[in-house]
Amino acid sequence: MFLLFNDKNMLETVLEYEADATQLPDGYQQVTGDPPRPGQTAVLIAGQVEYVPEAPNHYYAWDGKTWILPPEKAAEMLADEKNRRLHDLNAQAQKIINDALGIDKVPDFEVSSWAAQAAEAKAWQADQSAPTPVLEGISAARGIPADTLKAAALRKALAAEQLTAHIAGQRQAFQGVIEAATTLEALEKIEIKFTLLR
Repeated sequence: MFLLFNDKNMLETVLEYEADATQLPDGYQQVTGDPPRPGQTAVLIAGQVEYVPEAPNHYYAWDGKTWILPPEKAAEMLADEKNRRLHDLNAQAQKIINDALGIDKVPDFEVSSWAAQAAEAKAWQADQSAPTPVLEGISAARGIPADTLKAAALRKALAAEQLTAHIAGQRQAFQGVIEAATTLEALEKIEIKFTLLR
């Protein structure tokens, strides 16, 4: 077997057959040797193949003796981890709202009508003579009294607004804590746990 090393003396790949040396990129070299075991990689030290543990992750670099985390890569790793945590935070908050409001149980076109239903229900609460075409159309199709549906729509709209504000406030607070973290250790200590309205 042939081990192909890049210009940083790190194992690039294992070759079954010897490559044409004239076709190798500048600084690359190949030597005979065994493939590294799982969890290991190979490096060239003073022209000799040495087997070492794999890097903790792709941000680390081999300095000729050991794996190091360059400052610029440490900053990149922190930024990437913050983005991952924020993505997870947003997904968790959205799932809470989706589950509570049953968004995944109704078609999109109906969900898109909820804002109009809420607006009409609030207008009806303020003035029972206010026009409510969407709610009246739904009540007629369902065969129930319009006022019964309007009252139910109002209750649901107010409850949804309270829950959304409650979850949004917590999500924003968690986002601030995540963005303020200056180390991976600080980021790892942040526990995301939402509370629900009682």
